[in-house]
Amino acid sequence: MKILKKHVELGEKTFDVAIDRAIVADIFEAYPEQLEVLLSVSKIEDSENSIVSLAKSKYLKKIILLKETTKDVVGWSLHMLLEKAGMESPKEKASDILNYVEENEVDEFYDAIWGFILEGFTLGERERKAKVSFVMK
Repeated sequence: MKILKKHVELGEKTFDVAIDRAIVADIFEAYPEQLEVLLSVSKIEDSENSIVSLAKSKYLKKIILLKETTKDVVGWSLHMLLEKAGMESPKEKASDILNYVEENEVDEFYDAIWGFILEGFTLGERERKAKVSFVMK
């Protein structure tokens, strides 16, 4: 299974997070409303993807609720991302990281990790980059 890994620098803390589709499946199983909103909004045409169109389609409220639950999703899943990256005691470290984020009001942390989770969702569709060049004459 493909694994996506990233390095995080958070103030004085540095650590890696990693994700695969199995973790994404666990997250969306625990938070199915997140997936429902994402899939629903993705069906709206780009030209319709305005605040007015979203409000008319009744997705605006769902998007706002999705944004509000992002913190919960990240808090629930962070230990899995740390464990997949090879960190020891991932639950303790996740708690420590989340406390640090709250104490220092690093709100963008939640959006960044949520974005990382979504990258894990599309992991299989990413273009592969050749590790070596190949020519046949």
